[in-house]
Amino acid sequence: MKYFLIVFALLTFSLSQSQEINFLGKWVQTKTEFYTNGKLENTEKVSINYECLNYIEFTVEGKIIPNYYSDDCKKQSHDSGIFKYNGGLWTLSQDNESYNAEMITSDGNKLQMVINRQDADGNHIKVIAHLTKFEHLKKQQ
Repeated sequence: MKYFLIVFALLTFSLSQSQEINFLGKWVQTKTEFYTNGKLENTEKVSINYECLNYIEFTVEGKIIPNYYSDDCKKQSHDSGIFKYNGGLWTLSQDNESYNAEMITSDGNKLQMVINRQDADGNHIKVIAHLTKFEHLKKQQ
């Protein structure tokens, strides 16, 4: 569940109001990088199953709807979240926890986002998620 919350956190970011449309819709996570105190600790590449593609959907109403499937394509249950724009930062809330993150690049089909936080031991944690627009990825299969 902790990984799921981090993924949700990564899917919130800073945008101007005119750019909001760039992130609305369905996004597929393709890779995540985890750093501690500036050192790359782990890179997780996501295996893509085109028969049952995992994605997270951002809606116009401010909802984040996760759509995840097991290896045998059975839908898994996950709680939805919400996102809000506040002073240049997008905030995600889910399961009584909130996260802030910023978008660092977007070309309409690809999205790279970063979240920075401090853990309980005072270490600087940085997580970078790489996402691809659902429709763009489906065309590539």
